Amino acid sequence: MNYEDARNIMPGGNGLLSKRPELKSANYPQYACWAKGHQIWSGEHKYQDFHLMGIGCCTLGYANDHVDNAVKEVIDSGNMTSLNCPEEYELAVELLTLYKQDMVRFSRLGCDAVSQAVRVARAYTGKSKILYGGYHGWHDWYMAGAGNGQPNAGIPRCLKKKIDQFELDEDLSNIAAVVLEPALFTTDFLEFARENCARWDVPLIYDEITSGFRTKLGSCTRITPDIEIYGKALGNGYPICAIVGQEHVMKWYNETFISSTFNTERTGFAAGLATLHEMVAHNVQDTLIQNGKIVKAYWEDCAHEFGFDIKITGLDPLATFVFVEKTDSTTRANDKLMTLYQQEMVKKGFLAGSQYYASIAHKKPYMCEFGAAVYNTFNDMAEGKVELEGRVATVGVKHG
Repeated sequence: MNYEDARNIMPGGNGLLSKRPELKSANYPQYACWAKGHQIWSGEHKYQDFHLMGIGCCTLGYANDHVDNAVKEVIDSGNMTSLNCPEEYELAVELLTLYKQDMVRFSRLGCDAVSQAVRVARAYTGKSKILYGGYHGWHDWYMAGAGNGQPNAGIPRCLKKKIDQFELDEDLSNIAAVVLEPALFTTDFLEFARENCARWDVPLIYDEITSGFRTKLGSCTRITPDIEIYGKALGNGYPICAIVGQEHVMKWYNETFISSTFNTERTGFAAGLATLHEMVAHNVQDTLIQNGKIVKAYWEDCAHEFGFDIKITGLDPLATFVFVEKTDSTTRANDKLMTLYQQEMVKKGFLAGSQYYASIAHKKPYMCEFGAAVYNTFNDMAEGKVELEGRVATVGVKHG
């Protein structure tokens, strides 16, 4: 199977930017034929995934037995009928036991879930302009003003007036909602946003599609918004997203039309229930945090020993690092060094890169193997024993 052949019949080669080969080193595998735990088989080659773990979905590891068996059970008993499935209500009840919220709706896609929240907030306020902070998907309402550096053909220019970045001391009198990725901001900033939104009666929306269920069951922060949105880790690889919020805003779902056939399909709800049960039973978040701390320490210690300047950021279970290139006037990421690092880690049997999505499948022996590979790779790079084989990877693209 050749990715270039895929490009000829599918624009871009697939439906997810984060999986495209140009974002990785030239030797990074392109297709997976089997996966279990944290291991992926691509053709005859086996790799340990210490990189994206299903683009952040599989905190329990690939093909988790408990989750997969729950999904198989509902498949065998009919995953889709003309009637409602009980798992939708059951998952709603489970989620509301975790939050200081009143109501829940579901979706299958992260950007769709965020767009639902934005629609409901606009219905509640009767206004249209959105303020944002962070990355929120590909829909028009976000791409018109932000875009994350991506192409924006097909997006009406008039929408650019309907979105802007959220700033401190903001007058929110003409604002429909404030949408933030809370993992990117300090507690002081989030407290200000909460107070200011309450002052103007503007819904505060937390986009926790990526950060949710990493540091604790639910939000990465103690501050309660009007709406919070979860995805990725909620289903451990099966499509399920939740929009959880306060009744005074959420009841406006009844005043606008948001409806989709596959938002009621059964497997996502079954996966969500099973994933939550596994997280509670095994204190998953504690392990994710600990693994993230260990990986950050590997990066930091190796960089210090071998004389590399790096910058480490992110929540512990969502760790990120870059090689820093300093000039007389600027500091920027050294993309060539990152590509070389990834190339050499692949040769050692590891999928690795600037990001580490923690998983409980990363058991202690595997963590030690990964740490040794990082050490040897940094060593080889410092001593000039390895050279880049192929193009420099395109970096700086948001994984979503």
